[in-house]
Amino acid sequence: YFDVDVDEDSPTYFEDLFRTRAENLSHSTDHITEEYVKTAAYMRRRPKARTTVEVMEDGGQLDTWTQSLERHMADTRDRIRDGELDMPVLLYWSSTDPTAIFRQGITLYELIGQTNDDVRLLTVNRAGHNHYREYPAEFTRNVTNFVEFWG
Repeated sequence: YFDVDVDEDSPTYFEDLFRTRAENLSHSTDHITEEYVKTAAYMRRRPKARTTVEVMEDGGQLDTWTQSLERHMADTRDRIRDGELDMPVLLYWSSTDPTAIFRQGITLYELIGQTNDDVRLLTVNRAGHNHYREYPAEFTRNVTNFVEFWG
């Protein structure tokens, strides 16, 4: 999904890279507009973004970040098991997300549900990783309803 075949020497490299990655993460591509692609490419070309890439990739910080993320995820799972997540929780998952596999969502739902009766799992069919972009009105309505009910 993230390793894509685009020409690194092309003047539209970042546009091509972002568009291809967005398409790979999506079920439908209608939401991947030129404005969206150009904005992402613009942000990636910013000096701060370039510095971040250099530090993460060339500076060897990517492994450090990955290890930190793994520790943080383990800590979060422990805190959930200990019942520290004591507020209403909405998990919004796509059954066809290529990166956040649906079974992971069910597992997370079951983990939270062991100590929290106020967890809900809402499943979207035929959507990718960014289902809020593919179905913005539905996403907004569902999240708003959840917040209004539990607020």
